[in-house]
Amino acid sequence: MSSPHITLPSSTTYSPTTTLPTPLRSSLNSALLSSGGITRIQASLIEHLKASGWMEAVRERCVELLRNGECVSFGEMMGTIVAEVRAGVEQGGEGRVDGSEELNEDTTSSGNTNGKATTDGVTRRGGRQQQPGLAIPAPVIKAGLSIVRKEIDDVVDIADE
Repeated sequence: MSSPHITLPSSTTYSPTTTLPTPLRSSLNSALLSSGGITRIQASLIEHLKASGWMEAVRERCVELLRNGECVSFGEMMGTIVAEVRAGVEQGGEGRVDGSEELNEDTTSSGNTNGKATTDGVTRRGGRQQQPGLAIPAPVIKAGLSIVRKEIDDVVDIADE
């Protein structure tokens, strides 16, 4: 059985910030589901996230949130994790809180320095390592965009006008 294809006129253009019309988006989703593209995209992203250590960092952060009592429910923990991932992306981070090579010293409310970040993006406070931010690493994003583009190219045909 052949995969469903979507045919677009060659004059159709969309920028990265354009939202696709609902019927086209639905057709694209259906075509990707039917062709197995969604499954391949998910598998690729999981593979790259695991290889980068991101999934382990998220797991460790979840454990930390629960052990410290910062979160008491699954919903609260997920909300915190999603907010931290988004904050890392918005700040241009790649495993660092602010995306910079070196973090600023952490200062306590009394003004005492409590630790200093190293160039590996890990802050050490009181002898304990604090995990870097949860921004998705740029190589994972790049790989994700690549697989999505490939899967879309497999189900979309551009027709000559």
